[in-house]
Amino acid sequence: MPRHFTQDETVSIVFATNDHYAPYLSTLFASIVDHSDERRTYELIVLSEDLNDQHLGQLREQVTRENVSLRRLDVAEAMRPYEGKLRTWAHFKRETYFRLLLPQILPDHHKVLYLDADMICLHDVAPLYDTDVEGYLVAACKDPDTTGIYNGIEIDVGQPNKRDYMDNVLKIKQPYDYFQAGTIVFNLDEWRASLDVDEVFRFAQSGEWQLLDQDILNYFCQGRVRFLDMAWNVMFDNEGSRIRDIISKTTPELFEDYMTARKNPFIVHYAGPIKPWDNPDCDFSDCFWRYARVSPFYETIMYRMYHRPVEQFSALLENTRDWIQSVDDELKRYEQRSAGLMLKEFVYQKVFTPLVARISGGDEERQRKIHDLYRKVHPERDA
Repeated sequence: MPRHFTQDETVSIVFATNDHYAPYLSTLFASIVDHSDERRTYELIVLSEDLNDQHLGQLREQVTRENVSLRRLDVAEAMRPYEGKLRTWAHFKRETYFRLLLPQILPDHHKVLYLDADMICLHDVAPLYDTDVEGYLVAACKDPDTTGIYNGIEIDVGQPNKRDYMDNVLKIKQPYDYFQAGTIVFNLDEWRASLDVDEVFRFAQSGEWQLLDQDILNYFCQGRVRFLDMAWNVMFDNEGSRIRDIISKTTPELFEDYMTARKNPFIVHYAGPIKPWDNPDCDFSDCFWRYARVSPFYETIMYRMYHRPVEQFSALLENTRDWIQSVDDELKRYEQRSAGLMLKEFVYQKVFTPLVARISGGDEERQRKIHDLYRKVHPERDA
């Protein structure tokens, strides 16, 4: 028998995180608590495999109201059968798959709201949780970003040939109904009646899904999605190009919905590789920093932001060193021949020298370090 949800129920909200992401999740918690309704109760459930007690304690500092509780749910054991069998790439991490476990690991819950950790709430989420999902697997917002790429935009090496992929590989029958998985109201009763968690994970392991579990959720939920106002999942204008190059290419209706939602977003979603804690000038960054300043992790967020360019450059330098060495090793096979010497000279002068200029970005200190590394590998020439 269908179960009717009432508006006096506890608002159960689920998040997935690793320990490193705790500082950014804390800003989302602060925003949820700030907009919570004192007449409702809220349950925050953190899915993680490695969240430590210290960081959990700091997250609990966000829960300053009697009507809001927080608990950690260790999913390491539940994820063990799928160890090493799930695709990840770029900024997509293993934690994104945790939500596929929800029907199994929350057997006493009939319904939950799932939110990605890279979000900020600007509205009470209780009305979102109260969405009537009877007869549906999920409620979610349509995705103008993916549908813009579907309409012919090739911008991401991780998502080539999007139209062919969605039509013929993922087999999405109504591509413009594809939803963004950052905000989802799960009807867990309906999931348990319709799908088995092992079945879903077997499908997850069966292909190279471009958008990982978001694609998987869209595959299984076709025709069983209640669509939400896009204000509940407003993706920020990543690097100033998402609207211009991608969302503008979606359907006129979805573009209008997105632009309207931007004017009064209920939830801002920093979807993409660049986050406001990387670039404080990014779109909607003021929303993030408003809550970062009251987070017990504020100093950690600032420290990481300051040191991130140094860490990125160190990693780039290490990768460049390995690349130079591999090229040099390969060319040594030919250097005893005159043609080989010409080839080696061409590679170093026409490939490596411009690369140095690009990597250094005009920074003399970085350029010096790269040149020093180059001389160690190939001391007889100077780029």
